[in-house]
Amino acid sequence: MRIQPILFWAMITSASSSAQRSTSTSAKDSLPPKTTYTYVEVMPKFKGDIYADVLKKLRIPEPCMEMTPGRVVATFTVEANGLLSELQIARSSGCAQLDSEIVRLLIPMTRVPQWIPGKQKGQAAAIKYAMPVNIHLD
Repeated sequence: MRIQPILFWAMITSASSSAQRSTSTSAKDSLPPKTTYTYVEVMPKFKGDIYADVLKKLRIPEPCMEMTPGRVVATFTVEANGLLSELQIARSSGCAQLDSEIVRLLIPMTRVPQWIPGKQKGQAAAIKYAMPVNIHLD
């Protein structure tokens, strides 16, 4: 079994979130309250090695062992405090148990900050993040 993590920033379009929000002239240096961005000046980073610390612990459930190689995409928000929220599977592997296993590995990050938050205008900000995981069963 080979697990190949690929981290990238997904440009997820949303009417309620954009790094290019217009601001009034009196509030140029402050962020709108409770704004979730898709792209910021300084993107968040995982503290450590996501493969060694998280994905290495991935256990492929027995019902999923016969599946063809695929990709699971988990999306979440990296909050200004480094915690994750709004965790969900945006693209399923086709095996619900495998999708649940990936969520299981990410859930501890909703309780303990393991990310260095991103910054917009010099302030920590919430950023929507997409994490694809390629699954190769050898």
